Amino acid sequence: MLEIFAATAFICTITDITYGKIFNLCTLPAIAAGSICRVADSGLRAVPSLLLSMVLPWLLLWPFRRVSGSADRNTAKGPPGAASGFLISSQNERKMRRGGIAGGDIKLLTALSVQLMPGEFLKVFAMSFAAAGVMAMVRLIRTKDPHASIPLAVPIGIAAAAYCAAL
Repeated sequence: MLEIFAATAFICTITDITYGKIFNLCTLPAIAAGSICRVADSGLRAVPSLLLSMVLPWLLLWPFRRVSGSADRNTAKGPPGAASGFLISSQNERKMRRGGIAGGDIKLLTALSVQLMPGEFLKVFAMSFAAAGVMAMVRLIRTKDPHASIPLAVPIGIAAAAYCAAL
């Protein structure tokens, strides 16, 4: 399963840098493959931790979500970023401004989470946010723009690589 974990993180990092988007074509098969592998390895007793793994990224990122349909977070109405990734058509997603945490980021973290136990995922999550903080500070120093954003898949990819290297 480590191969699926590493490949998912790598491909999504490249697509987020290149296209500014994390594609369902990468995340959804990884979620399915990770779920199947966990149940195949541990049987039905894996289902509760698998369900927790599917919900954990959404719960952790809820406070940081990007709201769809508006460039201004304070006046935005509509489903949160997590819901937009799963429920809103890609046509509406294209209208959202770049930056912030959107559905693709949450699906990427879900794809990685289902391949790890919740405690291990929390380590990767913490490493990815530490890397994002460092990248944001460097970006702020270089651009002097407090609104400049970074593709979140990059620090997630860095954390996934660090996790794989530590094994």
